[in-house]
Amino acid sequence: MSIGQLAMKEIYEKFDNESLRDDIANYISSISTDYTKVREEESNEDAQGDEKSVANASIGEHTRASYEFSRFEKTSSRVRFFFATIPDTVYGKPVETTVNGKKVIRKPQQLAANEFGLPQFVPVNVVFNEFLNYFHDIDTINELFDNLQLLAKGDPMYETLYLALNKIHKTMY
Repeated sequence: MSIGQLAMKEIYEKFDNESLRDDIANYISSISTDYTKVREEESNEDAQGDEKSVANASIGEHTRASYEFSRFEKTSSRVRFFFATIPDTVYGKPVETTVNGKKVIRKPQQLAANEFGLPQFVPVNVVFNEFLNYFHDIDTINELFDNLQLLAKGDPMYETLYLALNKIHKTMY
């Protein structure tokens, strides 16, 4: 069992609501993370096709791998994990506060939640692709932080990225 499935199993065991427990159990059982089982099912499906189409599909897969690659798959697992932990947030109603004797209007972030009340995260491929689209031509770390800070003024995802990267940067230097 994967770590995620173990965590969901623990959550499932602690809930008292029977219908919610059944929904979670059905969801957990529908997720197949057993890589060998998935590969066996795919190979069985391929074997059931006619020999010519199976051979062509196999050749197509090998030649495709020679000229296509995924930047996301080539990225370090630590970087992928970082992008996967960006919560899905929205700006709440503006709040007026006083900082150093000056009135400041701040838009607080509110976490988006799923139907079970658990926090949602921005899909990792969305965060990764948007980050690359905006910052592919950055030359220095200062330029990265300046551009992130500008984007953070209008988008809570970039505000979260800015704060998280800034925290990492401060602990390193």
